[in-house]
Amino acid sequence: MTTQTVRVDPEQHPHLEAVMAAHGRYDRHSVLQAASAETAVVWVAEAAAAAPLPQRPFCIADYGAAGGRNSVAPVRAAIGAVRTRSDLAIQVVHTDLPGNDFTLLFR
Repeated sequence: MTTQTVRVDPEQHPHLEAVMAAHGRYDRHSVLQAASAETAVVWVAEAAAAAPLPQRPFCIADYGAAGGRNSVAPVRAAIGAVRTRSDLAIQVVHTDLPGNDFTLLFR
């Protein structure tokens, strides 16, 4: 079996542009994900409120941050739930693909 690499010119095939492209493209195309995640924000807050408080900073991991559209509300809810119990330092770690445009997340 042989493998062949095919390069696609995005100018000729704009419909094949990756959803994870920069400049907020994912955020603009994740309305359904954002709507379904709204129901989970309550669960995130409940989990953070029930989590044991560590002796070091409380760490919140955001896997697949993209531009932040689906990340900010759950992270904010978790921080709020921890803050009601303690003034412990909180560390938030946002991760995504290496080519992710993290500048949108921090605007």
